[in-house]
Amino acid sequence: MDCDIECQKEKKLKTLQDAYMDASTKAGSDPKAYERAKIAYFTLRDGPSWLHDYKQQKAEQAAEQQRRKQEVVDSHTPQDYGPITEDSYEFNKYLQNKKDKSDVQWRLFELSSSFSWYYIELGLTIFLSLYCIYQLYTKFSKYFNGNS
Repeated sequence: MDCDIECQKEKKLKTLQDAYMDASTKAGSDPKAYERAKIAYFTLRDGPSWLHDYKQQKAEQAAEQQRRKQEVVDSHTPQDYGPITEDSYEFNKYLQNKKDKSDVQWRLFELSSSFSWYYIELGLTIFLSLYCIYQLYTKFSKYFNGNS
């Protein structure tokens, strides 16, 4: 009934394999648990040399990834494209900025001048209203004074 060392290793290997298979289905959501289960299973199955080779492979992958990142950074250094021409992006951007500023200034001018026209219109309306009332009073004042 008792298991010898090899039987216990097989049971442990089966348990670790089940944990590894379960973790592999959730590798995207929990990569650390997957990594731990993978290392535990393959280290027991293939021995310590597998772990050494795996760590070396991971280090090489990290170095290669860092080399590629550095390559991308080095390849994106600013370049001199010569003087700005009418077709260049910088020139068009400069013109667009000037146009935008001009449009803003024109809109502010329109708003400020429409504001002053409002007061002119209000003043004219009041003046004409008073003038009409005065004309009515002068024409019909005899009716208001009681002189028939």
